[in-house]
Formats: sequence, C-alpha cells, structure tokens
Amino acid sequence: MAWQFEPFGFRLWHGSFIGLRTGRSQTFRMLSVAFASLCLLNLVAMTGAMGNSVKFGKYSEFTLYNADEGALKEEIILVFHGFKSAMPNGAYKRLSNALRERFSVIGFNYDYFDIEANNEAFEEAWVKFLKGRKIIAAGTSLGGFWANYYAHKYAINRVMVVNPVTDPVNQLRQFIGRHFVEKRQQELVVTASDIERYRGLEIPVDEKTERLVLLTRDDEILDYHLAAEKYSGRPKNQVFIFDQGGHTVNLREPRFMDRIKQFLQIAP
Repeated sequence: MAWQFEPFGFRLWHGSFIGLRTGRSQTFRMLSVAFASLCLLNLVAMTGAMGNSVKFGKYSEFTLYNADEGALKEEIILVFHGFKSAMPNGAYKRLSNALRERFSVIGFNYDYFDIEANNEAFEEAWVKFLKGRKIIAAGTSLGGFWANYYAHKYAINRVMVVNPVTDPVNQLRQFIGRHFVEKRQQELVVTASDIERYRGLEIPVDEKTERLVLLTRDDEILDYHLAAEKYSGRPKNQVFIFDQGGHTVNLREPRFMDRIKQFLQIAP
C-alpha cells in the first residue's frame, strides 16, 4: 500500500491492483481517492489546533497582544475584550499606556462562542507565558465574564472588570442576528444555539478574590443592577457605580483610572 500526492489530496494505491484496467479496478481507484481525501480532511481537522497554536498577534482569535517588545514582566495584567471587539482595543490601549511601567499588559483574543477552543487556547497560553507570574485578570463587557471565568478556573486572585456580563445566556440574547466585526473584518451570525454554549459556565463569587468592579448607571447595553447585586457586600470586592460613562467606559478619565491605580496600589 502506498501514498501518492494528487492536486486534490492523497491517492491511496494497493500494489495488487496496479496495472489492472477493468471497470472494477477503476471503481476501486475512485473509491481509494475519495477515502484518502476524507482521511486527509479528518487529519487536518484533528490537527487544526496545532496549526492555530497560540502566538502573539492582533485581532485574530487565539492570539495574545502585547504592545511592548522584550521579555514579559513578573506582573501581568491580562485583558479580555468584549463582544464584537478584539485586541488591541481602546480599553487595552488606555490600560497599557497608564500601567506599562510596572506591568506587562497582555490582551487575549478569544472566540465569542467557541468555548472549547477558548479553553484550549487559554491553557496553552497559561503554560507557555503566564504560569508562575503574578496575573491580574481584567475585562470589559463580555470580557469581564471571561476575566472572572479564567480567574476562577486558574486561581487568579485579583480581577478588574468594567460593566461586566454576569449572565451571558440571558444578556447575550439581544445580539442574536447578523453582525460585522470591524477589527476582525468578518461577518458574524449569532444564533440561539451559539448563546446556549455559555450555559453551565456560571461563576461562583470566590471570597478569596480581590475584585474591582466599575459600573455605570447609564450603561445602554447591560443592566448594571445585575453586577452590582452579584458583587456588592463582599469584603474583598470594591464596587463603584458612576452616574455616567456609558457601556464603553473611557478608562483614560481620571475618575476611572484613579480607582484602577488605587486598586493596584499605584499612586495616581
């Protein structure tokens, strides 16, 4: 049995049939090509994760973004973008500009609905780049959910979130339909089945985690009451509710950045 490369895949030949010119031989050869092509497609599917190994880049799923060159610092702020966003975004740039002297600020580009692929990519990123360092997870909107999720899963004990999603199955239903993700230049069609992938990923509030939560009353996308109710009244949680700021908070404003620096024990 031998493999031969063909323009449309690998052709599988069996020595005892080479040279035969009967109709049965031709049929076997056609079936062999089809079978070998199917095997190749399965092989590509199974090794896809290897081909998409986590690396540094921007915007694309399963990449890490770092605006600074050189070795990573001992302390890392790991930032998760929101829905229809990608790294680097405005929140990342403002955190990086304000905090880069002390921290490496790293953005994690995840897939909005492929939970399994996200977990595989994060595990690889954790082993390759993050494990053993002091990590602070941060996120805005849906990124706030992921920051809390991975903080709980990997025992990261400091978290900063801004207008976070706390109940993705219900809060993401408003996005069912067609969207265009500008940073990734891709069409995105969200279905109810996509959102159901988040079911079962509820995150308990870990009393050991220090958490900064910034909320705005005029958030036009998420009801701030949900996050306020979930995180308020716990000794290690700092919850601040601002009257104005919208959903996409401008972290460059002192009223927000001062709270972040205070949480990180950095002088304003």
